[in-house]
Amino acid sequence: MTRAVINAGRGAAELRFVMAYEGLLNISSLNLEREAEIRRMPVVYWEGGEPKFIPEVPAISGVMLKHWHFRNLVELSREGGDRLCFFCSQLQAIRIPPKRVQEYYKISYGKKEIELIKNCVGEDVHGFLMTEEKEALRRESCISFSWAIGLPRLSEEYRRIVVVQHTRNVGKIPSKDEIESKIGGENADQNKRKIVEDLQKILSQLQMIYPRPYASDFYGFVSVANLSRIGVSYTDIDNSTGGLQMIDSNIRKKRQRNTILAYAKMIQGEIGANLARSLPASMPITVFLAASKKGTIPAPVHPIYPNYLVESAKLIKGVTKLFEDEYIVRIYAPYIDESVKNQITQILQDKAEDNATFVDDPYTGFKNIISFLGLEGCAENQQ
Repeated sequence: MTRAVINAGRGAAELRFVMAYEGLLNISSLNLEREAEIRRMPVVYWEGGEPKFIPEVPAISGVMLKHWHFRNLVELSREGGDRLCFFCSQLQAIRIPPKRVQEYYKISYGKKEIELIKNCVGEDVHGFLMTEEKEALRRESCISFSWAIGLPRLSEEYRRIVVVQHTRNVGKIPSKDEIESKIGGENADQNKRKIVEDLQKILSQLQMIYPRPYASDFYGFVSVANLSRIGVSYTDIDNSTGGLQMIDSNIRKKRQRNTILAYAKMIQGEIGANLARSLPASMPITVFLAASKKGTIPAPVHPIYPNYLVESAKLIKGVTKLFEDEYIVRIYAPYIDESVKNQITQILQDKAEDNATFVDDPYTGFKNIISFLGLEGCAENQQ
C-alpha cells in the first residue's frame, strides 16, 4: 500500500465509540470452544498498591463476543434491508471462499475491497481475508473486543464450575425379537438380519448423552468501534478526488448506527454458547459508554481493575482535552456509591456542556450516543 493510501486512511478515522461492561451471568455455558470445558485464564490485577495474581477465572474469548456482535449486526442489517453476502447471511463468518466454492454456489464476491464492502455489511464492519488471488487482500475489523473476564472481586471460595450430564432419549427402542417378527422371524434372509442389527444400532445412537459445564460469575469486557472506518476501502483510490473510495454515505451512516445497536443487544447476556438451553440469568451492573468525533477517545479501563470508572473518566478527559476532541459519556451504574458518581461528574465537567450523565437504563445511553454522533434517522431500508 502506498503512503498516500495510508495517509488517506488515517484521515477517515473520526467517529469512535467505546464501551465497558460489567455484569452478572448466572449459570451460563459461556464459550465452549472445547466440548466439555469452559475457558479459564490466569489474571493479574492491581489492588491496594500492589499486583495480585489469580491462577484461574472463567473467561469468554473476544472471538465469542465478536461473534455475537456479528450475529446481532446481521439481524439488524437484514431487517433494515442492507446487503449481506451468501455466507454472512447464514451467520457464517468465514474467510472469502475460493473461486471453486463461489462457482458451486453460483455467487461472486469480486476482487476489490470496495466491491466486497459495498455488497456485504459483515465484510465491511467485521473484516475479511481473501487469499486466493496473487496478493492476499485483508481488511481489518472495524471493532475490537477484549476477553470477558471473571472479575477478581469475587472470592475464589465462591467460584464453581459444575458439569451437568444432559440426556436426550428415544422413547422406545424395539427389541431384536420385535424387529425380527416384522421381517420374517428366524426364516429371514441374511440381508434382513443385517437390517435388525443396523436398526438397533442407529436407534441407540439417537440417544444423546453429553456433558455441559456451567459457571456463575461477574464478568467485564471492553470494546472499541472505529465507526468512520466503516464503508471506506483502504486499497481503492477515488481518481476524481485522490482520496479513498467509499460506499454511499447514507448506507455508511446506517451501518454505523447498527454497529452501535448490535452492542445494545449484547448487554442482557446473549454472549455465550448453548444459549438455546442455557440463556444466562443475567443482569448488567455497569455499562460505560463514550464516543468522540475526532477518533481520539481511548478504550475504557477494563472492569477487572478496581475504580475503573473513575480511571476511565480521567483518561477520556485528558485525551480529548489534549486533542480538542468533542466527546460524550453515558454511564448506567445504579449500584455505585454517590461519592463515586460525584467524582466522575466532577472529572468530566465541562463549561460548555455536562458531558457525564448517569442514565436510568443503558438503552437511553445508547440512544444519546447515536444522537451525539448524528446517526439518528438513518434506519430506512436502502439497498
